[in-house]
Amino acid sequence: MEYQELFYIYNSIEKMFPQDKKSENNVIMNNMDCETKEKSTNPSVVEKKLDIIVTWLQNDWGMYCRPAEALARVLAKHPKVNKVIYLEPPVNLDAVHQGQYKDIDPNLANRIGEHIEEGVITFVPYYRGNMNEETIGNIIFQIKNLLVEKSISNPVTFIYRSNEWSKFFYDLLKPISSLTVGSMADDLSKLNLPQETRQKYRAIREHLGKSCDLVIADANSVLKEFLNLNRNTFYIPEGYDLTWEEIFNRGELELPEPVDLQDIPSPRIIYVGALSVRIDLKLLEYIAKSNSSWNIVLIGFAPSSELLKLIKQFNNIYYLGPKKYNEVPYYLLNSEVCILPHIVDEFTATVEPQKMFNYLAAGKPVVSTPCAGVEKFKDFITIASTYNEFVEAINFWLKNDSKEYCLKRREAVKEYSWFNIGNKIMDLVENSLKTLEANKVSNPAYYSYSRPEIQALIPSSAKKILDIGCGTGELGKALKERQDCEVTGVEIVPEVADKARENLDKVIVGDIEEIIDDLPENYYDVVIFADVLEHLKNPWKILSQIKTRINAQGIVIISVPNVRHWSVIKDLLEGRWDYQEAGILDKTHLRFFTKKTILDMLDKAGFKATNLQGAILQGVEVPPSFLHALKTLGMEVSTLEEEGRIYQYLLVAQPKEVTPKTLSLTSIIILTRNNLEYTKMCLESIRRYTPELHEIIVVDNGSTDGTIEYLEAQEDVKLIKNGLNLGFALGNNLGLREAQGEYIVILNNDTVVTEGWLTRLINSAQSNPQVGIVGPRSNYVVGVQLVKNVPYGDNMDAMQEFARQWSLENSGRYEEALRVIGFCMLVKREVIEKIGGFDPYYEAGNFEDDDFCIRAQRAGFKIRIAHDVFIHHFGSKTFQSEKIDYRQVMLTNWERFKSKWGLPRELPIERGYPIYELIQGGFDQDKHFVPLSIEPLSLEELRSQTYLSEFNTLTLRWFLSNFEPQDDVTLVIYHPEEKAEEEVAKAIQELGYDIDKTPDILLYYHPLPENKIPSLVAAVDKVVVDSDSSPFLIWAKYLNKEVVEIETALHEP
Repeated sequence: MEYQELFYIYNSIEKMFPQDKKSENNVIMNNMDCETKEKSTNPSVVEKKLDIIVTWLQNDWGMYCRPAEALARVLAKHPKVNKVIYLEPPVNLDAVHQGQYKDIDPNLANRIGEHIEEGVITFVPYYRGNMNEETIGNIIFQIKNLLVEKSISNPVTFIYRSNEWSKFFYDLLKPISSLTVGSMADDLSKLNLPQETRQKYRAIREHLGKSCDLVIADANSVLKEFLNLNRNTFYIPEGYDLTWEEIFNRGELELPEPVDLQDIPSPRIIYVGALSVRIDLKLLEYIAKSNSSWNIVLIGFAPSSELLKLIKQFNNIYYLGPKKYNEVPYYLLNSEVCILPHIVDEFTATVEPQKMFNYLAAGKPVVSTPCAGVEKFKDFITIASTYNEFVEAINFWLKNDSKEYCLKRREAVKEYSWFNIGNKIMDLVENSLKTLEANKVSNPAYYSYSRPEIQALIPSSAKKILDIGCGTGELGKALKERQDCEVTGVEIVPEVADKARENLDKVIVGDIEEIIDDLPENYYDVVIFADVLEHLKNPWKILSQIKTRINAQGIVIISVPNVRHWSVIKDLLEGRWDYQEAGILDKTHLRFFTKKTILDMLDKAGFKATNLQGAILQGVEVPPSFLHALKTLGMEVSTLEEEGRIYQYLLVAQPKEVTPKTLSLTSIIILTRNNLEYTKMCLESIRRYTPELHEIIVVDNGSTDGTIEYLEAQEDVKLIKNGLNLGFALGNNLGLREAQGEYIVILNNDTVVTEGWLTRLINSAQSNPQVGIVGPRSNYVVGVQLVKNVPYGDNMDAMQEFARQWSLENSGRYEEALRVIGFCMLVKREVIEKIGGFDPYYEAGNFEDDDFCIRAQRAGFKIRIAHDVFIHHFGSKTFQSEKIDYRQVMLTNWERFKSKWGLPRELPIERGYPIYELIQGGFDQDKHFVPLSIEPLSLEELRSQTYLSEFNTLTLRWFLSNFEPQDDVTLVIYHPEEKAEEEVAKAIQELGYDIDKTPDILLYYHPLPENKIPSLVAAVDKVVVDSDSSPFLIWAKYLNKEVVEIETALHEP
C-alpha cells in the first residue's frame, strides 16, 4: 500500500476517533462492549480467564512467526486465557487477486476472513476499491461482528509496533479493553522516509507510548525512550518459538534437507528475516567476493531492488523467498553459519533482532555487525566491527565449530523461549489489571502496591508494624504472609481504608498529622512512610513525633521521590514545572526532597540513616550532553551524575540515641592473593552498597602485586598479612578468629556486591532461628544459586541495575538448600561457635565449603539461598592468576573428602556425593569441630626454647652445629614410627656426634591424624623446615610461630 493511502487512513482515524468526542464508530464499539459485558458474570477482570486481542501491522501470519504471532500462539495455550483473536490489517481484495501480496504471504488469499490455527482465531478484514470513510466503516463493522460472535469480553488488547494500523486498532479497541498493552520495537520514524511521513510515525509512537496502560519494550534503547512517556514500561526481549526446540533436539542427521536447498552446495551462510532497509548490501557483496565457494542463502520478504541486482550479479547468493516459520529450522540446521549483516544506523539502534534467538536456539555459529541487542550474547555471537573481521569470523567457525559449541549456544537462549516470555508478559498483565481495578476505588495510583522494595528493608524479626498511608493494605498483607507480625494501617481515604481492613489487623482512618497523638508510645518495631512524607504539610514535625511511637530498637522506613532527578532539572531549566498524575511531580505533592534535604530532615528530627538506597529506572542514565552543558555554565555537577540517575530514595533510619551496641555488627572477611584490580572493585562495592554496621577484615595470602601496599593504606580495612599462601580454609579461619560480628560474611575478592545485599541476607537469616548459613544468587556459581545468561556482560553499572530489578522481582523469596558455595556466604556467629572454622585438610580451594555446610547441618543448622540477593562473581581469578590446575586440585580434594566422610574410594567425582546421607548422624565434637584457636599438646621436660622439625639429616646437622649440650634448648623431632629412636641415634652417629653429648632432643613418635598436627606446632616456639612442603609450615604461619628455613640456617655462623 502506498504511503499516501496509508496516511489517508491516519487522517481518517483522526476524524473518526477524535480525542475529546466519541464518533459514531466509537458508539458502535461501545454498544458492542455492552453486548459482551452482559455475557460476563464475574466482576473481576483478573479472576476469570482473559480474552486476548493481538494486533499486527502486516499480513504475514505463519511467515517466520512474527513476535505478535508468537505471543498469540503461546497465550492461546495459557491456563488463564479464554480466547485469542489475532487481527491483521485489512487487505484490498483486488490487490490480492493481482498478486500484490505474494512477496509477503503467498497464501494470503486463503486466509482472508476468519480462520483458526493452533487455538488462535486469526482475522483478516477486507475491502474493495479505495480506502475511504465508507470502507473504514465496513472494516470496523467486520471486526465488531467477529468480537460479538466470539463473545469477547473486556479483552486485554496488545498493540504491536507503531504505524497507521497500530493507531487504528488502538483507537478502535481501547473503549472495550480492560487493558491496552503497547509492544514497542523498531522506530519507523528513523527510516529514510519523507519528513512528513516520519513526523506522522513519531506522533503515533508517542501517542501509543503515553496512552497504553502497559508498555513492553523489546530493546534497552526502546525502554529508555518509553520510560520518559510511560512509567509502566518494562523490558522483555523477544525469543524463539518453543516448537523449534523439539525440531532441533531431533538432531541434524534426522532432519530432511529442504528441496530448494539441495542444489546449493555447502558451506551455506544463511540469513533469515527482512530483506529491505536493514541489510548492509556492501557487506553481503564483500562476503560473496571473499570466497566464491561460500554460498549465501537469503530467506525473507520484500527484498529491495538493490538487493535483487546484487543477487543477479553473484552466482553464490541465493534468494529463496519467504518461508513459513515452522519450515525455517530445517534451513538453519542444514546451513553452517548464520549471519546478521545489519547496517548500524539510527533505525537499527532501536532493533534487537529476533533472529539471533532463533539462530542460537539452532545451535549455529552466529556472526553479526555490532547492531543493537547482540551484546547480551557476546560470548556466543561473534561481533565483527569491520567487513574483514566479519569474513574472518565466518571462516573461523566454518573450520572450528563443534557439538560442544552447539550445545552451549542452545543453553544460552534456553530461558528466551516464547513460552517463558508469554508467562512474563501475563504476569505483567495480571499485575496491571489488579492495579487498575484497585484504582477504581479512587484516583491516586498508590493504593494497591505490595511494594517489594519496601518489604526487602523490613526485618523478618519485626512484630509490630505501622504502615502510614497503607492504601488497600497490600504491603501489610504481604508482610503478614511472610512473617508473624501485627500490621496497623493509617489511611486518609475511607473507601480505600475499607479495603485495607480485609488485609490488616487494624486500620485507622484519618490524616496522620491530625491523629498521631492517638498512636501508642514506645510500641512499634517498624513505621513505614512509603511515598507519604512528600504529601504532608509538616513532615519534619511528624518525624519528630513518630520517634516517640517506636520502641527502643525501632526503625522508620521511608521512600521519597528525588526532585534532583535529571529530567526534573532539565525541564526546570527549560522553564517547565508540569505537575503530573503520578511521579516525582505528582500534583498532590506538597514537599520536594533531594538526598541532602531528606538526610537533613532526618537529622533535625533526631534520626540517623542506617541504610540509604537509590532506585534507578532501568536503562535511564543522566545524558552526558546534559552534564557537559551544566559544566560549561560553571555549575558543580560532581554529585549530579550519580544522584541525577536516582528516581526515588529508600531509607532506613533509627533514633540517634541508639548506641552502636544495639546494632548487629557484621564482619566481612575477604581472602586475597594478588588480583589487586578485583580486590579494589570488591571493596569499592562494599563501601558503596553496605551502609549497615560492618567491619572489613582482609587476610592476605602472600600477595606480590601491590595488594598489601594498597590494603595498608585503607583506613577501614583490618589487614592480616600471612606472607605465604595458607589456602582458603586457614586464611579464612584467621579472619574468623579476629571477627567481632554477630554475622560473618565469607566473601571472595573477585565479587561485586549490590544494593541491599547485606540487609536481605540478614533478613533471611533472622526469619528462622534454625537458619545458620545463607547464600545469594550469582552469575558464576553452580547449582541452584546460578542465574543463567545474565544480560549485562562486563558493564558493572548495568549489572547493578539488573541486580536491583532481580531483587525487587524476588523480594522475600528464599529456598532451603543443602549447601551454598563459599564465594559468598553469611554465617551466624553461633554456627562458628558450634562447629568451628573451615577444615584445612583440603588443599587450596574446593570442598571446604561443602564440608562446612555438612558439619553445620549435622549440628542442627539450616541453610538457605536468598533469591532476592544477586552478587556478581568474576570467578576463579586466583586459580587463573596463580596458574593452579583447578581440575587437579578438585580431584585431590575429592579424594580427601571421600576419605573424611567414609565414601567409597571408587566413587567418581562426576557422580557427586550423597549429601542427604552425610548430613545425618549428628555432630561429633571430637571428629567434626575445627578449632580456630589451637590447644597445644602437652610435652614433658621441654627447655625454655623449643624447636619442632620433621626427622631428616639436614635438620639434625643444623641443630647439632648450632647448639651445645648445656644450651637451654630442645629440638622436638616428629617421627610417626616406633623405630624412630634407632634411626635418630644412627643419624647422629653418622654426622660424627656423640649421642650422649648432644643438645636436648625430644622424639615425638606417636602417629598423629592431620587435624592434630596444629596442636604439636602450638606446643613449640619455632619451627624448622627444609622445604615449602613441610606440613608444619602452614600451621606455623597460622599460629604466628617463627620459621627457621634450613637452607638459610645452615649458612649462618
